[in-house]
Amino acid sequence: MIEAVLFDLANTLVNFHDLKIAAILMEGAQGTYAHLRQLGVAVPDFQRYRLAHERAFKQRYVWSAICGRDFNFMVVMSEVLRRYAIALPEGHYQTLAWMWYRPVVRHAYVEAGVAWAMEELRGRNIKLAIISNTCVPAHCMDQHLAREKLLPYFPIRIYSSTTCYRKPHRKIFEAALEQLGVTPERAAFVGDQLQTDIRGARRVGMATIWKTAAPEAKATRRHQADLVIHRIADLPGILTRL
Repeated sequence: MIEAVLFDLANTLVNFHDLKIAAILMEGAQGTYAHLRQLGVAVPDFQRYRLAHERAFKQRYVWSAICGRDFNFMVVMSEVLRRYAIALPEGHYQTLAWMWYRPVVRHAYVEAGVAWAMEELRGRNIKLAIISNTCVPAHCMDQHLAREKLLPYFPIRIYSSTTCYRKPHRKIFEAALEQLGVTPERAAFVGDQLQTDIRGARRVGMATIWKTAAPEAKATRRHQADLVIHRIADLPGILTRL
């Protein structure tokens, strides 16, 4: 019997469309730069400011891909600012991080039926959690979920920007299961990525559900999921098969 269902976030619970990273980074830099100017902070010219953050982000991104660990972009931002002898109260770093992430929110949407599915699962006393690979600080991800009216469904949220471990590393799954108080054999994971979501969940002994938008898509044999769905709204109806 399944006692808990854990979810990936991006393109599983919350979908993104037309997400152009270069434009997002530019818009985020403009927003944070304007905020610093309003605070009366002595900042370098915008091009130097933008390029410093962009280089730092790309360097950490490459490092993350090589070592399989993650980073917190709010920490990267504070390190870049310190190079320019800029120190802010902690709350201002959180504001800057949200301003940097906010352009992403405009490209996000939640498909019909997600809230209904969560209500159905919660009505069955199934515990719910999120495990997300992201360099975005936890408070920004939580604020985004709150805007999408999904935050109340997920008391347990594990972000790789906090744990540093990325899926498919078993420790990020084990951290969520421990907080839920559920053994892997009684938990299922729903995600859209075979290599990280499905592979990682299977590695710790969880049932796996691959969420794919393509009806003709097939899982590879190596990372075969137990079940395949095309919409989160399909989940309550098929969960009894596990």
